[in-house]
Amino acid sequence: MTSQQHSESGAFDVSALDDERNARLTRRTMITGAIATGAAAATAAIEKPASARSASPDTREDMVAFLLLSAALTGVRPASLEPEFVPAKAGVDMLTSVPDPDPFDVERDYFKLVYSKDAKTFETMLQIAKDHRESAADIIAAVNKDEATMYLGRSLVLLWYLGAWYDPALLKQAQTKAAAAKPEQMFLPFTVASPKAYTRGWLWRIAEAHPMGYSDLQFGYWARTPDDPNQSGGPINFITSDFRST
Repeated sequence: MTSQQHSESGAFDVSALDDERNARLTRRTMITGAIATGAAAATAAIEKPASARSASPDTREDMVAFLLLSAALTGVRPASLEPEFVPAKAGVDMLTSVPDPDPFDVERDYFKLVYSKDAKTFETMLQIAKDHRESAADIIAAVNKDEATMYLGRSLVLLWYLGAWYDPALLKQAQTKAAAAKPEQMFLPFTVASPKAYTRGWLWRIAEAHPMGYSDLQFGYWARTPDDPNQSGGPINFITSDFRST
């Protein structure tokens, strides 16, 4: 039976027409509302300030800033933390450096981990690295001005050296109790960041040793005299304030 129903006298049923008109109005209202909602969402996305963008390891400037921050705090040059790192030449903005992923890509894991723990403070630290991208000393000084960035920075250093995450709040608590605590009371809980992090800790490379159960060193390495990691041009070549050294 169609909507154009007939009465016994052959005239159209007016109520049926009203129902059809109401149905059309309802559909029109829904479509109009959907379009308006979509337009509002698009406008909101356009008007969202650039400063609200989340930091990402997939963004070159963020990853370069992270490597510069890490290099300043750990004392290890960016090209050692990230073997594929290509620093910008003199006279060119350091943030245009190329942080190509290395085979292990552990820096990406560290970036994501620190961001997941304290995104706000981490983004502040990345901005510090961007603002002072030519000087490790300036980055360190700026990070140490605030307790939040200072202790998160210490957690980051331990992450690079040990491949383990130590909560910044526990580091702060440990420092305040260090003078009165006994050695056995100073143990802090930690979490190994990942299987990769366990083998890639800088502690092992500086000591020219290896963690339990893993080694990529040549057999008999223990018979050789270790190199001084602070020696200029050595295998580690710690930085001073020049991020552009290779």
